[in-house]
Amino acid sequence: MLDVARKHPDVVCWVHLGVAQGFLEALGCDADGTGIRPFAEPGACLLDLPR
Repeated sequence: MLDVARKHPDVVCWVHLGVAQGFLEALGCDADGTGIRPFAEPGACLLDLPR
C-alpha cells in the first residue's frame, strides 16, 4: 500500500483524510481544520487534527 500511496498521494492520502474526518464526525466532533501532510516523515503522513 505504501508504494501505491507514493505513486498516487493525491488519491490515497485524501481518502485517508476523508476516513479520519468521517471518524471524527461519527464521534460528534467538528472535523473542520483536519488536514493531512503527505509523507511529512519518512514513510508516514501526518494528520493534523483540530483542537
